[in-house]
Amino acid sequence: MTMDNALNVYAAVFDPNPQPYGVGRMVLDESGTPRDTVYEYLNPAMASLTGQQPADLLGKRIFEIWPEEDTTWLDAFYEAACKGEMCEFDAVSLPLRRFLHVVVYPAGQLRCIFAIQDVTMWVSQAHTSLKAVKAGLFFYDESTSLLLLTPSALELCGFDDSYMTLVEFVCRIFGPTGAAEVEARLQGNGFEPDAGGVLYEGLAEDGRWLQLSIGKVGESGRFSFGILEDVSRRKAAEEHSLRHMRIVESLSKENFALYLVDVNNDTIEPYRTRGEIAEPVRQLVENLGCYTEVLGQYLDKFVDSEDKDELWAKLSPAAIRAELASCSDGEFAVSYKRLVDGEPHYLELRIISLDKAEGHVVLAARGTNNEVAEQLRQKLALRSALKTAEHASQAKSTFLTNMSHDFRTPMNSISGFANMALESLDNGAKVRDCLEKILLSSEHLLNLVNDILDVSRIESGKVELTEEEFGLRDLAEEFREMFEGEAAKKHMDYQVNVEGLNRSMVLADKLRLTQILVNIVGNAFKFTPAGGEIALEMREQPAPPQSSIDYGTYVFTVRDSGIGMSPEFLEMLFDPFERAASHRGRANDGTGLGMTITKNLVDLLGGSIKVESQLGAGSLFMVTLPLRWAKGAEEEAPAPVRPRAAQAGGGQGWDFSGRRVLVVDDDMFSREIIRDALERRGAVVEDAEDGAEGVEMVRASAPGHYDAIIMDMRMPKMNGDEAARAIRRLGREDAATVPIVAATADAFAEAYERAREAGMDAHITKPLNVRTMVEVLGTLLCGA
Repeated sequence: MTMDNALNVYAAVFDPNPQPYGVGRMVLDESGTPRDTVYEYLNPAMASLTGQQPADLLGKRIFEIWPEEDTTWLDAFYEAACKGEMCEFDAVSLPLRRFLHVVVYPAGQLRCIFAIQDVTMWVSQAHTSLKAVKAGLFFYDESTSLLLLTPSALELCGFDDSYMTLVEFVCRIFGPTGAAEVEARLQGNGFEPDAGGVLYEGLAEDGRWLQLSIGKVGESGRFSFGILEDVSRRKAAEEHSLRHMRIVESLSKENFALYLVDVNNDTIEPYRTRGEIAEPVRQLVENLGCYTEVLGQYLDKFVDSEDKDELWAKLSPAAIRAELASCSDGEFAVSYKRLVDGEPHYLELRIISLDKAEGHVVLAARGTNNEVAEQLRQKLALRSALKTAEHASQAKSTFLTNMSHDFRTPMNSISGFANMALESLDNGAKVRDCLEKILLSSEHLLNLVNDILDVSRIESGKVELTEEEFGLRDLAEEFREMFEGEAAKKHMDYQVNVEGLNRSMVLADKLRLTQILVNIVGNAFKFTPAGGEIALEMREQPAPPQSSIDYGTYVFTVRDSGIGMSPEFLEMLFDPFERAASHRGRANDGTGLGMTITKNLVDLLGGSIKVESQLGAGSLFMVTLPLRWAKGAEEEAPAPVRPRAAQAGGGQGWDFSGRRVLVVDDDMFSREIIRDALERRGAVVEDAEDGAEGVEMVRASAPGHYDAIIMDMRMPKMNGDEAARAIRRLGREDAATVPIVAATADAFAEAYERAREAGMDAHITKPLNVRTMVEVLGTLLCGA
């Protein structure tokens, strides 16, 4: 049969058929490879599928008309037309925007007959039903991973283009993270479209919660259909419910009974109860179910008579609604006494809103007997604290009494010897003796003041530690020199031993360490009779093997053969405001705060102090401190100690002839004392009454006019540190280099630091020690 006859037969058979049919002829290249297919016959149904007439397409090549068409068609046509094998396949027609099922039959002479079924229509009914919900329909081709979005999906997504890959689709909706997860599931066989189900669910970039599901279409081996659904309301409801459940579950841990109440509909049901105390109420709730009835009977049977009226006023449905409406956090609580076997038990009932609009609340009951007992315990503790405070107050009163005595004793000496000196002006030896005793009493009075201030600052946490590098061997040498004069005077055997030091260079607060050792060694000299023995030892404990820490443990031991201490006194040795009764009345007792200061400083440095003593047999003090090693610290030979100028005559040998000193102080007596001391040593003294005047005098003077300035730190108009800074900023060479000595009644480390930051060269404290002042000034002017 000729081809024309065959085409006439096809027309007679297929033209009336509503299913699309066509006949195509293969186009091969020189090597026999299929290149295209020519339409030789199309029935009206086939032509209408493309939106055209048969005559518009006959004789034309498929891929010339639609170059982007799926090449699966060409492969299937070749199998049927050239190999005589029937083929059946699914395909995505990009030009037609259809998902198609195609059957191809061999027709001879490089021709094939193909029949098409539009599977896009299989889900048209589902698409119509989805219009009523927030969902969109799409088709998915497993082979190409392409999606075809229906109008409902386009509307839901807000997209303009209907075709895209599945991963691109997910990325545009959920972002890169969602796309990566979907791609991993598809590549890792984590999702099988044959089984269907949810492929991905999450928060879209526009804030909606969307769910993506895919399932098979009919008998197709290739196509699936999917639904993109907006499940935001469902998700919100789930999270709301989950929050409620978490609230309820968390309440279950601390409450023995939970009840769910609908105050709008006056219902109650038990959610969770435990223990015998909850069982009678649970039965009451289950039997009645009406919240108002349950509340009434509960008040009658179980609540203490004192609390019934108040509890009804707070727990009636109307009262709960009103209270919750005024609560910003949606809950409130009531406490009352419940009778259990006739005995009152303290309970707390929390009323927590789950949904104000619908009137759903949770009643959570818990026992508070332990809390009430704790409140009673706290009251007892408060009474105990009050007694402790009263004891402390009494101790401070005792301290003030002691201080009154100890302050008045040296003041009495100062006043008494001053009067004796005035009455004995014709007796030079007696006047000198009186003046020397006045100096001793004033030094004792100053020590009292310093001890009190030290305790106050330590206990208030105002003591700041400073770290500096120094050598312990050098410190030991300083202590040897500091006390060797007193040891010689009392014929004592005074030893300082540093043989146990492996690393002598450390980083620590030298001032506080010195203060600790001065207190202990000073007490040893104070309470050891003439001819006794005193030993100061510094040693380093061995470090653990292969230790990588940069700290060493150092032990400072002071041993004496003095009068010792009783066990009773040892127990209160470090207590503030306490002194042993046997030591009262001695002139050198001080405040009884020296050991308190020592203990607090040791604690501040992170160390410990241990004391052993026996009456009549001496004492042993052992201070253990962690000290950081200086970088690169190695064992060093003891550095020689430079002689101090004061030792060569206590400041008496300095000659300030030709030197001009400016004294800036608002106190006329202080100016007079300084002027007298300096003029007797040949200096010319000028003075100013405040910082501003002092700065102006320097400004108005010729360069180099003043050789030194002694500056009080606290003055009206301008303080000493402000005046020092102003002088340093005058822009003159002499103003930048002239020695400035700070003089202040503030004896704390902060004052030293403030003076240094202001550009001052040295610091002396008030009451002024003339010898110290002269020595400091002499060192600055003439060198040590």
